Amino acid sequence: MILAVSLIIVMLGFGIAIPLMPFYIIHFDASGMAMGLTIALYSLMQFIFAPVWGRLSDQVGRKPVLMIGVAGYAAAFFLQGISPNLYWFIGSRTLAGILSSAALPTAMAYVADTTSPEDRAPAAGCLGLRWALG
Repeated sequence: MILAVSLIIVMLGFGIAIPLMPFYIIHFDASGMAMGLTIALYSLMQFIFAPVWGRLSDQVGRKPVLMIGVAGYAAAFFLQGISPNLYWFIGSRTLAGILSSAALPTAMAYVADTTSPEDRAPAAGCLGLRWALG
């Protein structure tokens, strides 16, 4: 249950941030290119750091990595909210990409650890459902 809620929170954060992004860009008097850069950096950081978080969760355990990811993601959103300029905003979204990428690989690894081979596909599907719900 906690795993499912964690995934929903991470994806809700992503879903909330994207529609608000144009307002930040206007507030900072930036261009559409800055908005594209912000979105691209978030996705690039997820791509780069997901394997890193997955490897770390193998070494130190699933729960600590998931907690660091979710708590750090909340901190990154706080930094986004208090960003005094465009550079802080882009940095906070980049940090959010790094930390949010801890959730899915760790959750998938936990499901693989705790389910039997025949129950693994339905369990992974349920995680995907929670990811999509967020």
